Amino acid sequence: MSLREKNRIELNGLVQTIEKIMNRRDKNYLKGIRVSKDQQLVDSRLDVMWNEIKNYMESGTKTELTVLIKPYDEFKDELAQIKEIKKNIKLSFNSKNTSNCVYQSPPFFSFFGNDILRKETQSNLDLIILQEKIVDILMTFYKSRKYAAQFLLKLSENQKCPYLIVEGVFDEMFNLPQSHSKLVFYTGVLISLINETPQNNRESVSKIVHEAINTIFKNSDKYDVEILERFSDFFAHFLSNFNFEWDWSQWKYAADLDHTSSELILLKQIFVKMVRLSFRDRIVEILPEELKPLLPPAEPTNFEYDGNKDAETIKDKFNAKPTIEEMNEWIGSGDNNIESSNEKILDIFVQCLLNRASKTLTHLNAHFDKYNSTIALLVKEESYQTALLDTVAKFWKNSTFHAMLTVRILEKFKLVDSKNIVSWAFKAFEKEEDLHDNFSIHWEIFFSLLARISSDTDLYNQEILRAEANKEESHDFKQKLEATQEEQQTILTLVFEKFNHLLAEVFANGSTHQPIIISRLLQVIRRYRREIDGIYAKIEEDLAPLENESLQETLSQIKELKFASLA
Repeated sequence: MSLREKNRIELNGLVQTIEKIMNRRDKNYLKGIRVSKDQQLVDSRLDVMWNEIKNYMESGTKTELTVLIKPYDEFKDELAQIKEIKKNIKLSFNSKNTSNCVYQSPPFFSFFGNDILRKETQSNLDLIILQEKIVDILMTFYKSRKYAAQFLLKLSENQKCPYLIVEGVFDEMFNLPQSHSKLVFYTGVLISLINETPQNNRESVSKIVHEAINTIFKNSDKYDVEILERFSDFFAHFLSNFNFEWDWSQWKYAADLDHTSSELILLKQIFVKMVRLSFRDRIVEILPEELKPLLPPAEPTNFEYDGNKDAETIKDKFNAKPTIEEMNEWIGSGDNNIESSNEKILDIFVQCLLNRASKTLTHLNAHFDKYNSTIALLVKEESYQTALLDTVAKFWKNSTFHAMLTVRILEKFKLVDSKNIVSWAFKAFEKEEDLHDNFSIHWEIFFSLLARISSDTDLYNQEILRAEANKEESHDFKQKLEATQEEQQTILTLVFEKFNHLLAEVFANGSTHQPIIISRLLQVIRRYRREIDGIYAKIEEDLAPLENESLQETLSQIKELKFASLA
């Protein structure tokens, strides 16, 4: 307002110029980048801020925005001495490319409710400025969760906005398609917010964090499946820093819910990740009786052939410690006293091998390093790769982590290829009755494959840059990069063919799993939206004939994500 009083003509001209640019914008809101089904598409943050500024201008109010930092006030005496400064300043705006711009829908989603946040801010402009400050602090101190927490607490102390601070950290944690920092950073910030708060205030900050966690859990059916995965990782890590102390009694109701309930599925995921970070017996001690059955089994392995005659024969052969040549000759001969069919022999042999190797990850690697050629003899046809993956999934059904690592080892020794992993995963999803039971393990392996290919691509790009910077030969890395990029395109094309087929099936059958599959489809598109730019048209063409309201919204979101990939 002080600027308006001193430079009314110049300011009015500036406002008119900005208004013209704002009115000329074509806006495409990204419904595809939403964390919650309840998130409404409202005016962009830019529109909200501009409308608020115009209201200030029109009302002529002299009310100051208390949340604004004004470092220029420190230099007002010096600025006053430069009398010619305004003559030398020319304000100009580049108004090109204002059409077809992409604006993400407001990223902040409120799980505390507007009533609470309105108590902490006087206007929309206050709210937006504080949100931007929170993001700035988190991005500035991304290497130090402690400093980030200290500055956030200082902001909270000055502006009296603890709820907005906590919500801002969660919002950055859940940012789609990916957060600006690693998940562990945001977990550390929330932990530090509690630990760095003065003792007399600590309970209130802790209460706000707990309130946020409870709200997310009880509304888990509204959130994107990728957000729930992040939440389960965060919450397990968060609790491990507080001796896993939590009021579990308020979540006991989840044990009585249907097996397809989002709260029940989420709670099981949380328990799996808690067990990874502690001893299972420790977790058993702190849980109420109603929730203990939801814990993963104590034994991660699932050996199905105790007492089986052929399994005992194979075990005896392992115990005899034959050379690899002797083992290969024995397993390939008809004189090995094994009566099962070829596919059954593969299942028994691999389960016996995994049973011997399950003690540690070192044992697992060592056994496959020695016996991979024996397994190769048993994987005679492409269909046997699927059988091999089924065996791994059955044996490690209680440990997704071990199953994922084992499949990585199979890839390393070329016992399975990437196309067969994709086909195997989607074959499991077609069995509706198994979708929830196998959902986690198959998706972990599926996304692990995509991540491995993406990681290889990044690695070869980095090696090429390093070699060229050091004036070294980079031809080999360029060949590997080209092969990996070709594999990535092949796999992503296959993935969307499988999604199209799966969606056609579930819509035809009226399956209740439609939201899960659509959410996973969008997850792949969000993560790899730039890599699949060339096949967007094919995705839309294949999905368009399926007449379904949810699917049409999905097509709209895919189209928006296509724009986002170019932004």
